[in-house]
Amino acid sequence: MEQCITSVFNLNYPSNLIEVIVVDNGSIDNSTEIVTQLFNKHGSGVMLSKVGGTIASVRNFGWRHAQGDVLAFLDGDSVVDPDWLLTGVNLLLAKDDISCVGFAVSPPSCDDTWVERAWYQICSSSKHSGTKQVGWLSSFNLILRSDYFAEIGGFDESLVTCEDVDLGNRLSSISKLIFSDECYVKHLGNVKSLHEFIVKEFWRGKNSFSSFKKSDGCLKETLSVLIPTVYVFVFTLTVLLCSAILFKQISIVLIFILIAFVAGTPMLLAMRAGVRNIAAIFPTTILYMFYLLARGASIVYNIR
Repeated sequence: MEQCITSVFNLNYPSNLIEVIVVDNGSIDNSTEIVTQLFNKHGSGVMLSKVGGTIASVRNFGWRHAQGDVLAFLDGDSVVDPDWLLTGVNLLLAKDDISCVGFAVSPPSCDDTWVERAWYQICSSSKHSGTKQVGWLSSFNLILRSDYFAEIGGFDESLVTCEDVDLGNRLSSISKLIFSDECYVKHLGNVKSLHEFIVKEFWRGKNSFSSFKKSDGCLKETLSVLIPTVYVFVFTLTVLLCSAILFKQISIVLIFILIAFVAGTPMLLAMRAGVRNIAAIFPTTILYMFYLLARGASIVYNIR
């Protein structure tokens, strides 16, 4: 939190034009004390409290207290480049039909874990390069026109996860969303172990099906639900049939076909995401496999 707010106060942007709002969602550490000290030091800032509710509702709570024509959402574990806001506002106001701008996440360092390095290869923020129109933007850093945001009613507060995908789908129907790597945002909250990754992706998949239903059959949203769901069923079937083969009750050819699907699908998806380096293929494929399993299991579990 301290690094995040400090980076905001160090932005290359007129301080009298920035309204800093922090929404505390029932923190139990010393975050509120840190925020208060920083606000006192810099002579500005408002801290609000919104206990309970979804992430979407917490963000909307801050929005309803904001007064500017431009909104900038930033997660508390993110650190922005000094030119983040200036570059974002310039891109946002370049054309009237642009509603939202988001920037790339910083590349991992050599000290980061293999999970962090592999995830960077396939995460949404690394799939694009340059400055281009996209269908949705990750909500850990977002700069938006408040009028467009208000027109669609803000984030859907009923969604526990996937609120950024849903927001992007609705904004895309009336405007353009722009991704850019002119600036980078360091995300301090990246998961570092495989166990943390699986737990987080299972949680993230909670509202995948709800987001799909709201997308009116969008191909991209359909595939984001269909592929993990099929994968988890095929993976489960493969494990069961591999057990059955011990008793010579199943065709070895069928087993090879299923294993090829289980191993090949995450590899193909990793390559589709732009992974070409031989050294990166194996860890990225492994991580993608657990991504599909966690997301697929979450979709099946929460669709009941």
